[in-house]
Amino acid sequence: EIMKQYYSTIHFRKMVNGYSGFSPPPWQELVRYEMANFPSLIAISRLKMIGVDYIIVDKNKYDTLNKDNFKINNQSILDGERVIAKLNNYNKVNLIKKFDNTYVYKIK
Repeated sequence: EIMKQYYSTIHFRKMVNGYSGFSPPPWQELVRYEMANFPSLIAISRLKMIGVDYIIVDKNKYDTLNKDNFKINNQSILDGERVIAKLNNYNKVNLIKKFDNTYVYKIK
C-alpha cells in the first residue's frame, strides 16, 4: 500500500487504503470482508456506504492471488478475468477507463 499512497500525491483524492504501523480493528474487518466478498453487490454497496465513488481493479494482482491460492476466511480469491466479468455485468458500476490490466469503475 505504501506505493499506492506515494502515487496518490499526483491526485490527492481521498482513498480507502492507507499505510501505517497501526491497523485499527474496524479497518481490518472492512478489508477482510471486502477481500472475501468482492466483487459481490453487497461488497460494492458497503463501499458506496462509506463514501467510495471509484473502484480500481488491478487484474494482474487478482490473477496472482488466485494462482497462489490466497484465501480469506477459507474462501479463494477470484482470478482477474472473473472479477472483471462480474463487475462488467453489474448495473451498479460503470467501467470508465481501462489502462492495460487496470480497470477503473465508477459506483452509481
